[in-house]
Amino acid sequence: MRLHLTTGAALSVVFLTGAFAQTVQYIIPEEMPSLPYSYGVAFPTEVKTIDVLATAKGTKFNTTGITASQAPASGLKEQMTQALTNLDAALKELRSSKMDIAKLRIQFVGDTFDQTEMLSDQLENYFLIRNTSREVKYPPVRSMVGVKSLGEPQKLIEIQATLIDPKTKPEMMLNQGQTIPEDYGTHGKTVLVGGVTAMNKSYMVKGLNSMKTQLETSLKNMETILSQAGGSRGDVKYINVFYTPKPGTDAEDPVQAEKLLNDELKKYFGDVTPTVTLVADQVACSAFLSVLIDAQATVKGKKADAPKI
Repeated sequence: MRLHLTTGAALSVVFLTGAFAQTVQYIIPEEMPSLPYSYGVAFPTEVKTIDVLATAKGTKFNTTGITASQAPASGLKEQMTQALTNLDAALKELRSSKMDIAKLRIQFVGDTFDQTEMLSDQLENYFLIRNTSREVKYPPVRSMVGVKSLGEPQKLIEIQATLIDPKTKPEMMLNQGQTIPEDYGTHGKTVLVGGVTAMNKSYMVKGLNSMKTQLETSLKNMETILSQAGGSRGDVKYINVFYTPKPGTDAEDPVQAEKLLNDELKKYFGDVTPTVTLVADQVACSAFLSVLIDAQATVKGKKADAPKI
């Protein structure tokens, strides 16, 4: 069966049948802190994404970008405001909206929890419209880490945003009268995971003096997110581990930490090892956290696994 409908009829079918009403699934497991940000987002592999890099100087996307009209401010809060304004300009240029942002990775120059809270408050206000939406309950997946430098003396903030391309969502395709392939969505899901640490729902960190324990717990939390999207550790295609060695722990220096992390990741993934990137000297802006994970997985669909006749 193939659907090819005009605007009014298309919307009726989408909401009456529910077939594509949940194209994008946001995930916050009960085992993890109930932040106003999701830890995972899943969508059909047929849905495409667009990457945008936003700073106080402007934005970059595809092969082009937008230059900011004002010089970068001197403070972190002010630069965050500028970066979000520039992100808005990019969304407009791409004919997209905040509602299509699936994931954010935010790096800023700093190392305090107060800075993290301040930036989080700005994000919450930025996505306020999303919190009242009928379709999307939570803002996008978010990984936020502090760094010593972003390569330029004046640069204090960098936002990497992954957007859902609205043109590839079945709701939009139906609305524009396009044909939806009969096997749409059966090829599997793309799952984006971010902001995963060793923190439990009570905001307690497991493994205060052990990077090994924090990594093990973070990987377990990642797997919980994947399971809610129908996936598992074997579906992970790449994983980024942001880490900070700390005195008095089992990883006091970068060399020791890198060996520990590599050994544990090989043990966890076994023979099916994804692409691994270890990023040193970055912090999740808590005196207790030494590891933060973000990852991407591809979960195979049922029809894709079936033999072809």
